[in-house]
Amino acid sequence: MGTSRQSPLLQYMKGLVPPRLKQAIRGMTRDCRYRPVLSQLWTPSKAGRFILMATPEHGNLGDHAIATAEHDFLADAFPEKEVCEITGDCYRALKAKIVPLVRHEDVLFITGGGFLGSLWMNEEELVRDIIVSFPGNRIVVFPQTVFFEENEEGALQLQISSEIFGRHGGILVAVRDKASAATAAKILGINGSNRVLYVPDMATYLEKSKDGADGDTSRTGILACLRMDKEKVRNESVLSIIEEIARNRRCSVKVTDTVVSRPVGTNERSRCLEGKLVEFREAELVVTDRLHGMLFAAITATPCIALDNLSGKVSGVYEWLQPLGYVKMAKAPGDLFKLEKELAPGKAYAYDRSLLLPAFEEFARQIRLFIHTEAKTNLGKGSPGGETAWN
Repeated sequence: MGTSRQSPLLQYMKGLVPPRLKQAIRGMTRDCRYRPVLSQLWTPSKAGRFILMATPEHGNLGDHAIATAEHDFLADAFPEKEVCEITGDCYRALKAKIVPLVRHEDVLFITGGGFLGSLWMNEEELVRDIIVSFPGNRIVVFPQTVFFEENEEGALQLQISSEIFGRHGGILVAVRDKASAATAAKILGINGSNRVLYVPDMATYLEKSKDGADGDTSRTGILACLRMDKEKVRNESVLSIIEEIARNRRCSVKVTDTVVSRPVGTNERSRCLEGKLVEFREAELVVTDRLHGMLFAAITATPCIALDNLSGKVSGVYEWLQPLGYVKMAKAPGDLFKLEKELAPGKAYAYDRSLLLPAFEEFARQIRLFIHTEAKTNLGKGSPGGETAWN
C-alpha cells in the first residue's frame, strides 16, 4: 500500500508560509503540549520532588511498561514524594525552560531499559546531556542493560560515557543483568561498583496476571514476537520451526511485536499497553527474542520460550524469571522443539510477583540511603564531580 501524497495545491500553500512563522507555530504547539509539565515544575515543593526523566513517547511498549511500573514503584515505596515525569521528547524540546526549574533538592530518575551504551546513541546522548546539565542533583538510573560494542566505535563511546558519568559525584545505577554490572561500574569510575545495584527489570513490578489460576481455556495459538531491528540475532529458520510446532499442536501462528509503528503519548500509554498485554494473555505459547516479549509473557502468566538478542540482555534478565517455571530460555533455535513439549497447552499458571519483591524492597532501601547522604556531600553547589560519602 503506497503512502499518500499531499496535493500540489497544499504543497504550494505550505510553501507560502515563511520559515520563521512555521517555526513559531511549531513552538507554540509544542509549548501547549508540554504546558502541564512546566506548570508542575513551577510549583514549589518543600521536600524536593522525584523527577522521572527520558521516558518514552515512541512506540516501544516495553519502554512504556517500564515507565508505568516506575510510577507504581515510586508511589508504593515513596508515597510522600511528588513525582513529575519529563519525557525524552519534552526534555529535548524544552531543555532551556526545564533546567532552571529543577532545584538542587530534586532527585532525578532516569527511566530504565536497554539503551545505555553504543547501540542506541540517541538515548545514550540524552542521558549524557541530563548528567551534564544537572551536576548538583542526585541521579538514580532505573534498571538498565549497559552494552558497548566490542569495536573501535564502542570503545570510543565507552570512553566518552566514562568521562561524563565519572565527573558527576552522585549517580546510582541499577542494572537488570549481571553482565551490565561491570560495565556500569567502569563508566562510574573510582569505587563505581559501590554505586551499582542488581535489580529486576521494572516491568516485572507490574501485576498483570489474570485468571491464571482458573485455567487457560481461552488461550489459543502461538504468538511469535521477533525482533526486526539492529539487536536481532535470530536465524531465519526460527519462524519455520514455530510454524512446524504450530502444525503439531494444530493451532495458528500470529506474528506480533512489542513495538507499534506510531508515537504513543503518556495520555494513551495505559490503553496501548493493556491492549498488547491482552494479546499475550490470549496466547497458549509465546516464542520471542524480545526482552519485553518474554516479560509480557511472564507477567500475563503465558508459557514462553525466549531466545537471546545481540546485547545478551534477554538471557541476562531471564535469570530473574527462572523460578516461574513457565518461561524457558533456548540457547539455539533447535531447542524450541524440546522446550515447547515442557510447556504443553492446557496447564494454568499464575505470575508470582512476590518472588521479586525482596529485590525491589532492597532497591527502595538503597535509594533512601543514597538520598539521605546529600548533606554529607558537596552536591547542590553546582560543581560536577563532588565526592560522595556513600562510596
